[in-house]
Amino acid sequence: PRGGGGVSEMRPERVELISEPSAQATLSRAYYDDGTTRVMKNAKIGHAEEVKREYQILKKLQGVPGIPVVFEEFIGGISYGFAMEDLGDYRDLWTLSNSFLLPKFTTESKIHIAKGLARVFSEANARGIINHDIKPENIMVTTDGNVKVIDWGLAVEDPKLSRQDDYGYDFEEFAKIVRMIFGNLALESKSAIPP
Repeated sequence: PRGGGGVSEMRPERVELISEPSAQATLSRAYYDDGTTRVMKNAKIGHAEEVKREYQILKKLQGVPGIPVVFEEFIGGISYGFAMEDLGDYRDLWTLSNSFLLPKFTTESKIHIAKGLARVFSEANARGIINHDIKPENIMVTTDGNVKVIDWGLAVEDPKLSRQDDYGYDFEEFAKIVRMIFGNLALESKSAIPP
C-alpha cells in the first residue's frame, strides 16, 4: 500500500497491541483482509494534539528515505490516531547493540547505517524540522543496514529556527549514535537528553 493520508475508510480485520503504552499513545498492529499490515498510533486522552502534530510532521517528511510511510488518520470525538507502515523486519538500534548483533554488522553496513541517519536528519533540518528525540530506541535497522527513524512526537517545525542552537542538539545526539554504531560508546541510559 502507498502512503497518501486522509481520513480512513479502511477497517482492519484484527488489531493487536504491540508496545507497552507510553504516556501519550499506544501502538497496535492492524491486519487487513487484503493481507497487509499497518501500525496504528493511537493517542491517549489528552494527547491527541501531540500525536496529530507527529502525523503532520511525518506527512511533511514523506519521500525522505528513512522516514516511515504514513497512511490515514483516525478521528473520532476526542480520540485521534494514524496508521503508518509496519516495520516488522526492523529492530531498534538499542536492542541490536545490547544483543551483540550490532558488532556482527560489517563496517560497510555500519557506514550505510550512519549515512542513512545523516540523510534523514539533514533532510529534516533542510525542511525546518528538528527531531529532538534522537536515541537508539527510535532508530530502526534491518539486517542489511537500512534505517528508519520513528517517533517524531517531540519534533519542532519552524523554518525560522536558529539552526545553530537546535541543530547543535540533534548533532550531539547523532554523534553519540554514530559512535555507538562503531563501538566507541557504551550508552549508560536508554533516554535521550531532554530538549
